[in-house]
Amino acid sequence: MNTQTIITTYFQKKEQLTIENQFYQHLVSDLFSWLMKNDQVQNDLTTKTLFDEDKHVSARIITRQNIIVAGIEEILFLLGKHTSLDIKQEARDTDHLQAGNTLLTLSGSLYELLAYERILLNMLQRMCGIATETASVLSKIDGDKPQIAATRKTHWGLLDKKAVAVGGGLTHRLNLSDGILVKDNHIFSLSPKAVLQKLLSSVENMLIEIEVENEDHLKELVDTFSNHQTTNALAILLDNFSPQEAKKIINKRETSDGIVYEASGGITKENITEWVKAGVDIISLGSLTHSPKAANLSLDLVI
Repeated sequence: MNTQTIITTYFQKKEQLTIENQFYQHLVSDLFSWLMKNDQVQNDLTTKTLFDEDKHVSARIITRQNIIVAGIEEILFLLGKHTSLDIKQEARDTDHLQAGNTLLTLSGSLYELLAYERILLNMLQRMCGIATETASVLSKIDGDKPQIAATRKTHWGLLDKKAVAVGGGLTHRLNLSDGILVKDNHIFSLSPKAVLQKLLSSVENMLIEIEVENEDHLKELVDTFSNHQTTNALAILLDNFSPQEAKKIINKRETSDGIVYEASGGITKENITEWVKAGVDIISLGSLTHSPKAANLSLDLVI
């Protein structure tokens, strides 16, 4: 299995991140329900006090900056399920919008609009922000190698992964059951070689990813994998290496079909060009999902 096939098969799961997938649909709905409970949308004291419940208005969700649109599919589903608002879709996921453009036009009860305003904006701002940042990072890479991936670090979970994919990045694992990733805490009492041998004898047609700490561990893994008849693929994770250390190791690597190299830890948009030179196949950035800047969106009532 060549490098691109491994990446496409195991690191890009965007086809699962759609409302048509019942598992994803339930997760999105559960998160929205949690946000509703947290915000007590049925008891919006300010709106109840100031306005009649039968007052109807229209509103637009507008971007105040240039963005990559993400989250439209989820918002359309959630509004249709939880509200009686009429929705006009003005943009689609992956669209490039300029500041001042409209994503959605909503009409219906003023009470509903104001009660759900913050939840809608939070979701769209986060997903558009992640998609926009992912595209910005990708713009710094010349060509299609290495590829950029997200890591799973927040309670927003798969919505973050979806937004990264919309921005052009890889989703990586979607959850703990979605492949094998052996980190340092998994191998505190075993060598990387022993771990790989155990996994190769236990699983089939799977990606096995193992974190390495030094060049000796990497060579052990490559030799063990190359000398074993297997239907699995191997990803070697260089976690918290410097670009220079990673480049030194990878330049010495023995090429072997079925193996890809991933770098993670301390990678930012500012130093990513150094990582491109390191020769890894995948660069994972936690910053895409653990500290994204929210897109500047607003919900404006139409007078």
